[in-house]
Amino acid sequence: MKSLRRTFLAVSMAAWLPLAWAQEAPKPADADAEKQQREQVQKEVEEAVEALRGYTIERRKEAIDRARKSLAEADRRIERLDSQMNERSARANAVARERSREAMAELRRLRIDTAEWSGSLRHSSRDVWEEVKSGYIESYRRLADELQKVRAQFDRDQTGEPPPDPKQADSEEQEKRER
Repeated sequence: MKSLRRTFLAVSMAAWLPLAWAQEAPKPADADAEKQQREQVQKEVEEAVEALRGYTIERRKEAIDRARKSLAEADRRIERLDSQMNERSARANAVARERSREAMAELRRLRIDTAEWSGSLRHSSRDVWEEVKSGYIESYRRLADELQKVRAQFDRDQTGEPPPDPKQADSEEQEKRER
C-alpha cells in the first residue's frame, strides 16, 4: 500500500512539475529582455509617427507605404500575441481567458479603425491631408498603446503579478506623450 502511494505521489509530481515550471515568474534577465522589447516597440512606433508627421501631400505615396509597413508590423504583433494567448488559454483561469478575448476584440476594433484611416490617406485631397494624416497617427498610436497594454496584461497573467495602479499607468502614458 505504501509503495502504491509513493508511486501515485511520484507520478502526480511528475505530471504537475512541468506545469509549475511553465507558470514560474520570469527571471530578472527575462524581465530585462521584456522591458527592452517594450522600449524597442515604443521607439519604432515613435519613429513611424514622426516620419508620417513630416510627409506632405506631395509625398503621399511614401506616407502610405510607411503607414502600410507600420500597420503590417502591428498585425504581426497582434497575431503573435493572439497565438500565445490561444496556446496558454487552457492553463489560464476563466477571468484571464475572458480578459484576453475582450482585449483581442478591442485590438481588432482599433486595427480596423487604423486601416480605415490608412485608406483615407490614399484618397484624401490636399484640403484635408493634414487632418487625415493626424487622424491616422492618432489611430495608429491608440492601436500601438493598446497592444502594449494587452501584452503587459498577458505577461502579468502568466506570472500572477497584480495589475498596475490605473492612475499611475495613466500618468506615465501622459508623460510619454508630452515628451
